[in-house]
Amino acid sequence: MKKNIFFIGLFVIMLTISGCDSGGGGPTGPTNAPILSNPTVRPNPANPGATLIFEIGFVDVPGDLNGGTAVITDNQGNNYTGLVSNAEGTSGVLVTSIWLSTLVRSGELLFTIYVVDLAGNSSQPVYVTLLVS
Repeated sequence: MKKNIFFIGLFVIMLTISGCDSGGGGPTGPTNAPILSNPTVRPNPANPGATLIFEIGFVDVPGDLNGGTAVITDNQGNNYTGLVSNAEGTSGVLVTSIWLSTLVRSGELLFTIYVVDLAGNSSQPVYVTLLVS
């Protein structure tokens, strides 16, 4: 009987411990991910192959966004990456640039953008449109 109580107690303790974690990065845990807002792109309109400059408002509590990576896709299936610059401190406007694919078709092009800071935290996506001539 004492042996059964011991194993039941041990089982309850193991269940309690296995249900606990640090909570970091989970849906209710703290996050250090950058927050983006108000993206713009220039020049707008642009031709295929043009150099595009994106300016995006940011808040980044750890302040480690400068030197990170911007990941950009367009609605025609092209993928781009750019270096994040002008992102010193914990808030402001970051800048990144890409060369627009020479294969894009004319019309409205929708970009989806997120950034990854130096610690590997990803922001939420933001969207901006460009008119391709």
